[in-house]
Amino acid sequence: MRRYGMYGLGAMNSAAIKVAQQEINTVLVAQGYEPIKVDGILGPKTCGAARAVNHPALAEMGCTRFTVPVRSAAGPPIPPPGPSAPPGPIGPSPVGPVGPIAPAPAPVSAGIFGFDTKTILIGAGVIGLGVVVVYALKKKSQAGAAAA
Repeated sequence: MRRYGMYGLGAMNSAAIKVAQQEINTVLVAQGYEPIKVDGILGPKTCGAARAVNHPALAEMGCTRFTVPVRSAAGPPIPPPGPSAPPGPIGPSPVGPVGPIAPAPAPVSAGIFGFDTKTILIGAGVIGLGVVVVYALKKKSQAGAAAA
């Protein structure tokens, strides 16, 4: 009998891995993924599924390779309509069962020549400061030439 998977460090025994695989399968099926094989072997499919569902035993599994779970052709189960249906993934909302409406992101302005407004204003400030410095130096040199 194979006690530990070839991809793990052997921190869990076969019975603990089977229990974890059954728990992982419950969450996978609920989220619309195909279940993994419950064989007590800690392989890349078990490790990938544990990481996908954020299983609490993932840290003690000591996984080194991960395979992403396969999406089921049927998709996730659809909850029944009505007030008894669980809220969506965002959470409860005073507006309805869908969840709070996230504010629309502010549109990003392309500005002039692809630069955003902040960059343009900083550049204009630097140019303006340069003009003031050049003007002051020119006045200083003219004042020195007139005194001489």
